[in-house]
Amino acid sequence: MSLRVGILGAGWAGAMHARAAQAAGLDVVAIASRDAATATAFAQRFAIPVVHQAWQAVCADPAVDLVVIATPNALHAAQALSALSHGKHVLVEKPMALTVADGAAMVAAASAAGLTLAVGHMWRYRDEVIGLRDRIAAGAFGKIVRTHGHGVHAGWGPSGWFTSLELAGGGALIDMGIHAIGIRRGWPGGASHRGKRLRRGPQWLDKWRGHAPGPERYPRDPRRPAHLRRLSDLADLGCQRARRRAIGARERGLVERRR
Repeated sequence: MSLRVGILGAGWAGAMHARAAQAAGLDVVAIASRDAATATAFAQRFAIPVVHQAWQAVCADPAVDLVVIATPNALHAAQALSALSHGKHVLVEKPMALTVADGAAMVAAASAAGLTLAVGHMWRYRDEVIGLRDRIAAGAFGKIVRTHGHGVHAGWGPSGWFTSLELAGGGALIDMGIHAIGIRRGWPGGASHRGKRLRRGPQWLDKWRGHAPGPERYPRDPRRPAHLRRLSDLADLGCQRARRRAIGARERGLVERRR
C-alpha cells in the first residue's frame, strides 16, 4: 500500500511537496492551513479529500502515515514532535528547527519511536552531487579544504513570514546558504565544516553565464527516495529558470545604461 501523506502548509513549498508526492505515486490524503479558503483551494487543486485548519488534526489522523511540514520555520519542531508522537514519519522543510536543542529532540523522538525523520535538503540527492561525493570519497580531488556556494533569487525577494525574524529565525543564510552547508556536510569529512561566508551582488552573474546543466548527467542513484528525487528535479528546473531571469535582468540593465 502506498504511503498516505498529510501536508502542513498550503503555500509554495506545500504545493511543491504535493506535486512531488503525487508524481512519486504517493497518496496525499490531508492538508492543513490556518486559512480555510486557502486550504480548500489547495485541496481542490491537488484532489485532496480531507481539509483541516488545525495542523494537530493531521498529526493525529489515523489515515496519515507521513506528515510533510511546509510551514514557517518556527513551527517545525513542535509540529514534527507532535507527528512523531502520533506514530507518523516526518519530512520537514529546512531548517529542521531554530535551535540545536529542538533539532536534537526531534532526532531523539524519531529514534525512540523507530520512525523516519527526514529534512528537505534535497540537493544532497541530486545525481551530480552524489557523483561528486563519490569522487571525493575515492580521492579524485585530494583533500577538500574550502568550498564556495552561489545562489540567486532573481526578480523577487523575500516577503511574508520570511521577513519575520520570529517566524523565519534568520535571513539569506538560513534560507539559501543552508543548501550549500547541507551539501558540504554530506561529503566525506563534511562534519568538520565550521563556517560559511555569504556574499551578495550582481557581480556573480558573470560566473553563471554558460553554466546551465548540460546533457552529461550522472546516472540516477536508486538509493534516492522517489519523493526526494522528484524534489531535486523540480529544484533543478527552478534554478535554471532563475538563472535565465537573472542573466536577462542583468543584460537589460546594461542596455538601459548604454542608452
